[in-house]
Amino acid sequence: MWFTQKSTRATLIAISSSLNGATRKVRSSKTKAQLRRDQMLINCDLLPKEKQGTTLLRSTPRGKPASFGHCVETVPFVFVRSIQDDIETDSAKGLSLHIQSIIPQMVSCPYVYAPPNPNCFVDSCANCLFLIRRLSFNEENFKAPKSFSIHESPSSLPHLVPKNGR
Repeated sequence: MWFTQKSTRATLIAISSSLNGATRKVRSSKTKAQLRRDQMLINCDLLPKEKQGTTLLRSTPRGKPASFGHCVETVPFVFVRSIQDDIETDSAKGLSLHIQSIIPQMVSCPYVYAPPNPNCFVDSCANCLFLIRRLSFNEENFKAPKSFSIHESPSSLPHLVPKNGR
């Protein structure tokens, strides 16, 4: 998510990422993080208390709907809420990514930068749209781009390849 701050005229960028992996320890960490993010949304009045532990999603690629606080985008939303009066709401924009289209399903393997591809962008989920509306942001600014360009030449960007060569 990025936006212009009124007081400084600076463009601020808020980024968040998720834990990858399916081990018991990672799943436990993900659950704890989700519960903390859920509570942060309630504490900053982005999520009504009665929506705690609920979802607006019908299903996910794995079949289980993710509740509020599941998405890592929660952290930028909470940050934005803390300075909302100092944000030009029309300038706020965001991107949602299918990270698996950029990074393969390998855990604990270092990667180098990879440019995005057209299939990696997705529209915001229903839960995120609810938060976007609560912040009075323009929903159109949070839709997946139909096309994009990378300003560096493709040959100057390394491909996404695990450093161990696999």
